[in-house]
Amino acid sequence: MQPSEPKSEQEPIKEQKLVNPGQEQQLVPAESGEEPEYILVDYKMYTLESEKITPAEYAAPGNAKEIQRRVVEILELEAPIERELLIRRTHKSFGLSRSNQVIEATEKAIKAVKPKNNKISGTTYCWLRDQEPNEYLLVRGGENSKNARNVEEICPQELRNAICYILQTQGSMDKATLLKGASNVLGYLRMTENISTAVDAGIRYAKKTGAVSINSNGTFSIGKR
Repeated sequence: MQPSEPKSEQEPIKEQKLVNPGQEQQLVPAESGEEPEYILVDYKMYTLESEKITPAEYAAPGNAKEIQRRVVEILELEAPIERELLIRRTHKSFGLSRSNQVIEATEKAIKAVKPKNNKISGTTYCWLRDQEPNEYLLVRGGENSKNARNVEEICPQELRNAICYILQTQGSMDKATLLKGASNVLGYLRMTENISTAVDAGIRYAKKTGAVSINSNGTFSIGKR
């Protein structure tokens, strides 16, 4: 197997320091009682694909570090990322489809990298170790977001951020308008049942965490976390 870039055997793999170059924009906790600033950025998707190899070659012990490198590179670009999407992104970067052998080798690589795992409602999302889910303020949208991930693969924190971004930039609104606005911010211009269900769950999460509040007339406003 040819690695994505020439690497020295003595060079330690990057999993020892999982950081995001733009992280200073992501981790901006507000002072208690103050309104945080939610930030909209374009989604960046990992697209590297090397020469296709066989599942047996992929699972060979000698290739473990290269798989770990890919996991780290994906995390540094796409975290927070749903765990199954991380698995899929990793083995597809080697031109491989899903199989028991491939999944087992990928799971071992993720375990070795040790991302921060945040499990909500039975779904695990992988974060960089320096990221704090409760302080995450980014919402990643645009055409790449729609193409890179299904709405069901977006973590609750980012769904909340999309909702709060709309309220922050456009003011109070009713639920139907909020659902449409948040889905558009995430890159989904056509409302479907799956998108509506996911964004509605994001509204409930935002209410639960105090990020939004409901006014006496039934409209939603940005809250103070």
